Amino acid sequence: MKPIVATLPRFKPMYGWTNRILRVDLSEGRIWAQETEPYAPDYIGARGIAAKILWDEYPEAVDPFDPRNPFMVFPGALTGTIAPYSGRTNVCSFSPQSHPYPWFTRASIGFDWGAKLKRAGYDGLVVTGASETPVHILIHDDEVSILPADGTSTDAWSANEASACALWGLDTIETQEVIQAKYGKAARTLTIGPAGERLSRIATVHTATSSVAGQGGFGAVMGAKKLKAITVIS
Repeated sequence: MKPIVATLPRFKPMYGWTNRILRVDLSEGRIWAQETEPYAPDYIGARGIAAKILWDEYPEAVDPFDPRNPFMVFPGALTGTIAPYSGRTNVCSFSPQSHPYPWFTRASIGFDWGAKLKRAGYDGLVVTGASETPVHILIHDDEVSILPADGTSTDAWSANEASACALWGLDTIETQEVIQAKYGKAARTLTIGPAGERLSRIATVHTATSSVAGQGGFGAVMGAKKLKAITVIS
């Protein structure tokens, strides 16, 4: 695939919210932003806004491995501030782990990925659709890219660039090391390992060396979307 790059507008900020939610459709290769204002402050942040989006857009449950299943990542309302004990981020989706029932649920993850997303100007991220080949979402402030993650090169993606981001098949630590080698130590990444790629219903989502969204099997949701990693640089 060819890299897809979009530069997104900013909306009027709302006190503790950036007033911008990042949306990515991997089936259509579309990247856009929507305002947070319709959801805040009634739903505050994290799983509240995620649940409201799901309620509005999904009148019926979908299978966890269906491309329509939204993979949502929302930091807490105070994540990225100096408020104590406020560094958590929620990962939400219809859960493979709840099989045979497609329950909507969430897991919490720590470290500073959520804070980085807020500093980049987003209150949350919603990924829908599924790519035909492995991809990597790169968020660099207003610029958001969908990049190949399988090491293949195209006219717009040189062999050297592609080989530097041959991520599919790597474990979670290796993936982050390769990404930081290319984009610098400031890059923060959510990623899956081989279990998520193989759609294990208990696969987890990782950042850093020990922070894990361990509930729900959301690593398999990323795997079904062929989404290897989501990196933020801010």
